[in-house]
Amino acid sequence: IRVHPAEVKHGLGEMPEKVTDIFAQYFPNMPDHIKVIPPDDELSSYALMQLTTANVVYATKLGLEMAADGHEVHFISYSKPVRLNDGTANVFYHEVIVTVYPLFDYSPYELVLTSTLVRVAKEVGLDLLHVHYAIPHASAAYMAKSILASEGITLPIVCTLHGTDITLVGKDASFEPVISFAINNSDAVTAVSASLKSDTLQFFRVNTEIEVIPNFINLERYENPKSTGLR
Repeated sequence: IRVHPAEVKHGLGEMPEKVTDIFAQYFPNMPDHIKVIPPDDELSSYALMQLTTANVVYATKLGLEMAADGHEVHFISYSKPVRLNDGTANVFYHEVIVTVYPLFDYSPYELVLTSTLVRVAKEVGLDLLHVHYAIPHASAAYMAKSILASEGITLPIVCTLHGTDITLVGKDASFEPVISFAINNSDAVTAVSASLKSDTLQFFRVNTEIEVIPNFINLERYENPKSTGLR
């Protein structure tokens, strides 16, 4: 399991929640065949790919598959996903540039993200926003949608719940009103497992439908490759 390097290299200060800490808390006795590579490890993700026979990546892979199917896909993030290559057909990257202001102890990332979503939506005419994690992305998407609506622009929101936004961050009562509001005001909501859907309904005041679309590998389509030509 390769923890994303952006956890320590995103430039927004120390992350309040670290994947390695989550593993230590919930899986203190990790099986021998599972290795966790921390975000500050010098091992390149590309080098790691050479050692594996199969890889599972969420979010970025979905966008690349949509691009390959002919859709125009715009990635909006504070750092460029490692799997994005310059020049890939139908794929565009927009950086959320967060400036440090002396007035604030913490950079207003969510506000800058909202402004970036509005700008990109108006510049390229987005059909919809697919945001991952309820907080801060769904809440920022709602603000962007409201701003655009005031200018006569309709932009639907699809929110995908991944886990920690519900089971860890979501259990903090101070986030509950915002997360519940963001979920309920998304045009469509998906969860990556039935248990995550159940947790969401348990912890939050959700009155909208949540569709379960599991993370998966299609074994009929992705067989173990016999050729080593791409290795």
